[in-house]
Amino acid sequence: MLLFLFACGADPDAPPPAAAPWADPATVGPAAVVTDSGEFESQDGLTLVGQAWYPSEAPSGFVARYDDFWSSPTASDAGPATCNVPRPVVVFSHGNTGMRWQSYFLAERLASHNFVVVAPDHVGNTIFDNDESRKAELIVRRPRDVADTFDWLLRRSADPADPLYGCADPGAGYAVIGHSFGGYTALAVAGAALDLARAKEVCEVGGWLCEHLAEVEAEYGVDAVVDGHDPRIWASVPMAPAAYELLAGGLGLMDVPVLLMAGEADTSVTLTEVELIRGDLATDSDLGVLLGGSHYSFSNACTIVSESSYCPAPLDDAIAHERISHATLSRLRGLLGDSKVEFPTIAPEWEWR
Repeated sequence: MLLFLFACGADPDAPPPAAAPWADPATVGPAAVVTDSGEFESQDGLTLVGQAWYPSEAPSGFVARYDDFWSSPTASDAGPATCNVPRPVVVFSHGNTGMRWQSYFLAERLASHNFVVVAPDHVGNTIFDNDESRKAELIVRRPRDVADTFDWLLRRSADPADPLYGCADPGAGYAVIGHSFGGYTALAVAGAALDLARAKEVCEVGGWLCEHLAEVEAEYGVDAVVDGHDPRIWASVPMAPAAYELLAGGLGLMDVPVLLMAGEADTSVTLTEVELIRGDLATDSDLGVLLGGSHYSFSNACTIVSESSYCPAPLDDAIAHERISHATLSRLRGLLGDSKVEFPTIAPEWEWR
């Protein structure tokens, strides 16, 4: 039984928007960055909080504070977007017990290069509201949250009174980036359907989310293939992606380019697990191993909570963030037709496979 969890009206064959004027992806881009947040209703009837980052020629000049808690190093808190043409769009999915702005280093860098980035808090799975009893729901719902967040941006882009007016082309789609559980999400929403029969086979040797499969099976059926694919996606960037056991049966269905990243020193999602994902992909894919990188090198977690025991890593976070931003920008800009970027990026911290 195949279950499609949502249908999208955009043209899946439409090309992404043209790349913005080129700037060196190894450096901060030329645009000033503004970030704001808002609430919207999801297709599941939940109130989601979304964050947006975008380029602006008229930023307020006042430093943005994420959730009135953490000050941004580069973004202003208000200002109209510079969207004389639609901008390339990225939707970001946070990790287990993360939050929508957990990887602001990457979102702000992308926006400085004239991307628009949006990200939801996955209700029931943030550091503020995590509920382990909702894991089965989240396995299925997270991809829908991503699609709903892009729809939120489209509504904002169509509203002349919104700062993001004109920023997104509904037919151009978006790239999806995710970290850890968000890495699973970035693969699932890009086409890796959850095949329950195959997941149970993999779970015979173990897996992080295996204990929640029975609840998913009770909801959707013993032979279900739960498909959260959004055909508007044109690229997927999973960073330290978790839950291979849920992805195994669907990875071969993906048909968009995939940029995988893994930390060599990651003990939460090991390089071996990420290599299993890479091995099952039939689409164009690259795997970058961040030498000395940990699980949290792909987030600002250790910037915000530096005393936590999980934070020490052989590779300094500032270097890790520069390398991750450079590689992500280079890959996405290349897919957008920018012939001036080089990929894979060359740095002593990267090993490309």
